[in-house]
Amino acid sequence: MTSGTRRDYEPIEPGESANPIGARLISELRAAPIRVRMILPVYLVLGASGGLYSGYALTDSYSNWISWAISLFILEPIGIASLLALLVIVFPESAFSSMLAHALRRARLAAILVGMAFASFIAWALIFITAELWRLR
Repeated sequence: MTSGTRRDYEPIEPGESANPIGARLISELRAAPIRVRMILPVYLVLGASGGLYSGYALTDSYSNWISWAISLFILEPIGIASLLALLVIVFPESAFSSMLAHALRRARLAAILVGMAFASFIAWALIFITAELWRLR
């Protein structure tokens, strides 16, 4: 490397999380009641295994563009974010926290897509019911 090369990363100091999201997750978990501290890892294991395995099972059973889109845009980001959050809880001072920060962006997009699909379904159902009631008059 030349001496004029700019670094786009900050080295991890001992005793410091790789990303503030990891430190925030750990501090919120420590401040949470005992029920939350016991149940959150269970939910994260279920979310990770459910998201990743259902993406695999969906694309293995039905290999078309719709199943791949659902798997890559919804199931996989949620599964990866859950798995990385679990790893950050277990290894709080590792590089998993910076990976979690990137995975949370994709998981946020997945949540927005699910919300839009749900809102579209509700809107379609209301329009359909309104049209049927209008025809009955």
